[in-house]
Amino acid sequence: MPENADTVGALALSYFDNSNYADAHQWAQKALELEEHNHQAMVILGSIAIEEQDFDEAQKHLHKTVELHPNSGRGWFS
Repeated sequence: MPENADTVGALALSYFDNSNYADAHQWAQKALELEEHNHQAMVILGSIAIEEQDFDEAQKHLHKTVELHPNSGRGWFS
């Protein structure tokens, strides 16, 4: 199992981009355990929350994403 937050975040993003939200969520959580504000993980969790129509949860993740990563295209797009 990778222990680098960027690697784990990239893995989570790969699952997300292939619509495997369960695995994407699991790996995004792991990325956040390794790095509290991992960019990929925050975008993924926010995007999954949108898919699940949990807009409060989505807003929480995505506002923090664009606050900490203002050049995040995925953060702004979501």
